[in-house]
Amino acid sequence: MGEGQLVLVADDELTVQEMIKLLLESNGYKVIVANDGREAVVLYTKRIEKIRLVLTDMRMPYMDGTATIRALR
Repeated sequence: MGEGQLVLVADDELTVQEMIKLLLESNGYKVIVANDGREAVVLYTKRIEKIRLVLTDMRMPYMDGTATIRALR
């Protein structure tokens, strides 16, 4: 299904990160995780050509989901 496509998951809750990561990996995706929006932006800029999808929590410390989406665009 995912054919090895890379997904970036940004969430400050470890349990949520783990659940999403396991679900995506079990469907053939590769997953990298960020603990907040700032980390997501850093990871995205390092792998911009490979990341196919970003899933973000809208309520995170330091940089919320809305600000993260703006920065990624």
